[in-house]
Amino acid sequence: MSRMTLLAGVAIGVIAAVVLGKDRLTQAHSKVKDAWDSPTVQDTVAKADRFIADKAPTLHGVGEAVVDSMPRKRNTASSASSSSAIGSGIA
Repeated sequence: MSRMTLLAGVAIGVIAAVVLGKDRLTQAHSKVKDAWDSPTVQDTVAKADRFIADKAPTLHGVGEAVVDSMPRKRNTASSASSSSAIGSGIA
C-alpha cells in the first residue's frame, strides 16, 4: 500500500507542477506581449525601422564597393583537386 501511495503522490506532484508551469508560462507570455505592445517599445521599433530603411541603400553601395575592390581569385577547384591528388600520391 505504501508503494501505491508514493506513486499517487508523485503523480499528483507532477500534474500540479505541469499546471503551475503552464500558468507561469501564460503569465510570462502576457507580460512580454504587454511590453511589446507598449507605445514606448513600438516607437523605438519604428525609429529603428526608419533608420534601417534610410541606411540600407548606403550600406548596400558600400558592400558592393568592397566586393568590387577585392581581387578576383582564379577557379581553384580544379587546381585544388589536382594538388591534393599529387600530394597524396594518387595519379
